[in-house]
Parts: sequence; C-alpha cells; structure tokens
Amino acid sequence: MFVDGGLLNFLQCPSCHGEYKFYNVETSLEIFEGSGVLVCNRCGRSIIVIKGIPIFHEFFKDASSAMNFLSLIYDRDKSTSPFLHSIMHRPMEHIDFLELLDFLHREKIDIIFKRFGTPYISLKRFKIEKYQKICRFLTDEPIETLLDLGCGFGCSTIPFAESGKAEYCVGLDSNFFFLLLFDKYCQENNLQNIGLILFNVENLPFPLKKSRFDVVIGISFFNHFISSKNKDTLYSFIKELTRITRNGGRIFIDAVPNRLHPFPGEVNMPGLLKRKSLEKATKFFLSCVPFKWFPRSISMSVLWRLYRLYCFLIGNKVESYNTFLDYVSSIIPEANVQFLPLSPFYYKKLLNSFTEVRIMPQNEFYKELILKEWKARDFFKSVYLVLYAKR
Repeated sequence: MFVDGGLLNFLQCPSCHGEYKFYNVETSLEIFEGSGVLVCNRCGRSIIVIKGIPIFHEFFKDASSAMNFLSLIYDRDKSTSPFLHSIMHRPMEHIDFLELLDFLHREKIDIIFKRFGTPYISLKRFKIEKYQKICRFLTDEPIETLLDLGCGFGCSTIPFAESGKAEYCVGLDSNFFFLLLFDKYCQENNLQNIGLILFNVENLPFPLKKSRFDVVIGISFFNHFISSKNKDTLYSFIKELTRITRNGGRIFIDAVPNRLHPFPGEVNMPGLLKRKSLEKATKFFLSCVPFKWFPRSISMSVLWRLYRLYCFLIGNKVESYNTFLDYVSSIIPEANVQFLPLSPFYYKKLLNSFTEVRIMPQNEFYKELILKEWKARDFFKSVYLVLYAKR
C-alpha cells in the first residue's frame, strides 16, 4: 500500500491544518515498500509512514527527525521498542518487528490468521452478515467516500469496497497490527480503493480535512472509545463528526451504551485470569452489576481495589491507574460511562447540526435494519443504541 494522492487528499495536519507532502524513503528492504515521512507544508511537523500507513502517534519537529527515527526502526534499535509496543498493542520484546513484517509480506492471509488467530481475529468475521447489512442499509445509492472509525482489520469496511458501493474508503484505527492485517487482506484481494491511517480517536481533532466524507461509520467501536472519558470528550467527538461529514452526508455509530439498560453488554476477560472457572464466575458476576448506574467514584474505586487484590494474590505487578483505565475500557466498556445521557433522545440535541437524527435500540434495529418509530420498551431491552444522522 502507498500513500497516494487518494489518501493525501483527505489528510491535514491536526495542529495547524496544513497540507502534507510525502517523502518516500530509499531502502532495499521490500517489506518497507511505501514507507517514508509526511511533512506539513505549514508548520513542518512530521510523522512516519510504514508500508503506506501514516502513523499519527508521535509527531517529530521536522522531516529529518522523522527520517532518523524511521532509520532506527530499520536498524532494530532498542530505543524504538516503547513506540512499537504502543502502536502494536502488544509487547515487542517477544516479537521482532522486521520479522513480523517479513512474515506478513511472504505468507498468505489464511496462514497469517491461523498464526495470530483468536475468537476476535478470524477470517470468518469478514463473512458476518451484520457488516453486509450495514453496507446495504447505507448504500441504497453508491457513495463517493467512506470513513470507518475503529476499522480493526477491515471487517466493517470491506463490504463497501468489494461491492463497489463506495468509490474510496478510509479505515482508521489505533492498532497497527490490525491495520497490517487489513493491508494484507487488501493486497491479496486486489483492493486499491482503501487508505489506512493509524490514529487514536482519543487524540482529537482528526487529522482529516473538513467535509470530506459521504458516510462515517463506527461499528463495535464507540463503547471502548468512550469508556472512562467525560462530557468534553463526547462533545468534541460529535463536533469532529460534524466537521468531517459533507452536507447531505450521514453518520452511523453503533455500540453506544444505553444507560436505560444498567448491565454491561460486553465482558472480555480472556488472558487476564489464570483459571477458567474464575473467569466464568467473574464474567457472570460482572454481567449482573449495574455498572451504567454506578457513580464513577464507586465503580472505579471498587474495580481498582479488586484489580490490586488480584495482582497481589497471583504475584503480578500492579500497573498504573491510567493503564488500569485502559484495561477497563477493553474488559468492561460500559463500566465508566455515567456522563452519557440517560435518555437516548438527548443525543438529538448533541447532533443538532444534522438535519435528520434517529436514535435506535441496537438489538431491535439489527433484526430488520429499517427506520421506524421505536417504543419505549424497545430501549429498555437494548444494551446499546445506534446513532444515525444526516447533515
């Protein structure tokens, strides 16, 4: 994948809104094809690009600094390990980054997914009917541009690209490993109308130009993003959605925690607890606790103490409180969302820049994927909401 004119047309410097220019790095390593730096023509701040994927994680004061850091990665310099660990979302002391790139470059996609597969990392997820239905719902007529927030390894983006319903798709995620899997899938299936960006939505504003997208989607993303945040983050996110969506464009965000339904809909424990019996008991316990109604001071205090006790009992290091909050957002996304509106219809006020706003109970909506008037009992039964709006 390359940073071509297609993807560059969407990007802007998040600091000064300047245009980016791409400088390719000369290397004999085929696994680094498409790598280089993006340099802002206004403030000069630069980011690195690896395999055609701009990495909006660390900003460098100029092109030279970015190029030097890229060289350190090529040379396997240990000083780059914290950076790679952060963007890959996995400890790099157990994985050689260049060996990983080489493996992804030479092996077929099915072999790669067998090697790194989990219940959540599987080629079978590309066949989930939900993603096909969302594509059909949003593309009764073909669209020019699509943005997929929290795209992961591409399950929710691919139907738009493969069907030809979207002329150009942009996938955005904070996990570089997922984006590399997405890139590999595109290569094997000859999909050239997709650009990928590494960016953590917590670091708003988006590095994207205004009024660029016909459709913006966020599938199974919002609950993890919004966990342990605050009202300011919510308002900033809505403001940014408004800025990047074209007039006449639409947004479709699911997995919005419904505070009328007090219990969490997602509990992801694998890998954290040593015994399966303890994992099952913990999952059952957590699914019966009305976290969405707990004040932050209680829910976080209780979970923090339980976490510290567990680490003490099994002899694990107690991580920092901020790291613990990251754990919470991945394990129980709805544990700390008390700042979200209690009434689903309050989202209409937040989305007041959009001309048509529909708030839908996710459980019921995904059965038929049609717009209709929902009854109060539908919202009480649904763990999540879907936000659909048109500018």
